[in-house]
Amino acid sequence: MTDKFAVSDTFLNARTRLVPRNAVAAIILDEEERLLLQLRDDKEEIFFPNHWGCFGGAIEPDESAMDALLRELHEELGIEFGEAAVETFITISFNMKPGMENTDRHFFLVRTARAAAKHLRLTEGRSAEWLAYEEVMKLPNVTPYDKFGLWLYFNQPRL
Repeated sequence: MTDKFAVSDTFLNARTRLVPRNAVAAIILDEEERLLLQLRDDKEEIFFPNHWGCFGGAIEPDESAMDALLRELHEELGIEFGEAAVETFITISFNMKPGMENTDRHFFLVRTARAAAKHLRLTEGRSAEWLAYEEVMKLPNVTPYDKFGLWLYFNQPRL
């Protein structure tokens, strides 16, 4: 089994073609501003296998970013969050190679009580853990766009 706090051989040696899509990401925070992150599966057909990242996923055609977020959270954690529990944070737009259309990653803030989160049911990924921001920033295997989104959130007073 691959160490959950290390870069995996799957990530380093993957050759499967990947198709970027617009996506959503949930910055899930408890009362102490700890983050609930997902350890992604260690499969070469996904972006950043065996990396920690925000819960979320691709936006389906004709789906709003908010609808995609609520669907993904239900699919991945087995819980229904209403729009009232979710706050739009930021969108990061980037392209992955010259000439490619930009890909958008929409970040949302989701606040939940740690006690309520005990009812979450992980249905995708290898693991889920509550981590402090400082712990996350020191890990070698965090998806770079999520790490940047988290940095932007926690550094709002500096910007």
